[in-house]
Amino acid sequence: GTITAGKPVIQNTNGTVTQVVESTTPDANPTFARGNITSTSNTSTGSIAYEATSGRHAYLYKDTSPSGWNNDYSTVVAGVWSNGAMTWGTPTVVASAGAASDNNSVICAGNGAVYFIYKQGSSTKMYARAATISGTTFTFGTQAEFMSDSGHSGFAEGAIGFDKASGYIIACYSYNDSSYGGDRTWVIPFSASGTTLTVGSTEYNVYTSNVGANRTNLIYDPDTQRTVLIYCASNNNDKGTSRVIQSTGSAGSPTLTLGSEVVWADQGTGKNDVIYDTANNRMFVSSYKQE
Repeated sequence: GTITAGKPVIQNTNGTVTQVVESTTPDANPTFARGNITSTSNTSTGSIAYEATSGRHAYLYKDTSPSGWNNDYSTVVAGVWSNGAMTWGTPTVVASAGAASDNNSVICAGNGAVYFIYKQGSSTKMYARAATISGTTFTFGTQAEFMSDSGHSGFAEGAIGFDKASGYIIACYSYNDSSYGGDRTWVIPFSASGTTLTVGSTEYNVYTSNVGANRTNLIYDPDTQRTVLIYCASNNNDKGTSRVIQSTGSAGSPTLTLGSEVVWADQGTGKNDVIYDTANNRMFVSSYKQE
């Protein structure tokens, strides 16, 4: 029979190969378990990623505890899932100058590391940072500044994703720039060597407004080897919209090519999320709209 490129196969005894079809059976009565990250902190705007090399879950959040804890700091913690229970390590500060008032909770994983983007303190500079995990301990690389406050204001993190085909990290963010007449949303690539990040020399305008972090996602499609940006088109009646991003270039000099906008929801959308189904080669998007 026909074998789809990129799908797993097994070798038969006669030397031929057969494509493997994965199937799952939904659990009608799933069991849920939880583990507290900390009993002394308040958190907001968190996101989580699974890092396959260490087998750890990394949760990044803005610590909104009273002064004396990690007040508004960008904080990350590693968790271990075993025998139906999640055990978390000690929360570690990523940026110790505060996280201002917006999201500061954007994380992805790939190539043996986790990657963050954040805004530090009251400054409108934007930073990226990488870390590896051993046990539940993080080893951080030096933060890389990829956008300064010179002529810019109103920065907001949008999303971050790992492109497995190129090995590049792609970040999405928004800011206000008077030279453009208002808000714009951008993507920029990074290349990584261990925990050292190299910022791409070009940022790419993907939208002529601020799409907002809770309405933005980046997802990697392993079948087409492309990354897809999902967002809410705030100046087009909040329609759910997407763009395909191809990542190319050489190490240390990543390049992005952007596809055209495609509307996937004509009605207004709010908070969005997306997953990729490798069995059916489809993305599934969920969105929220108050009616």
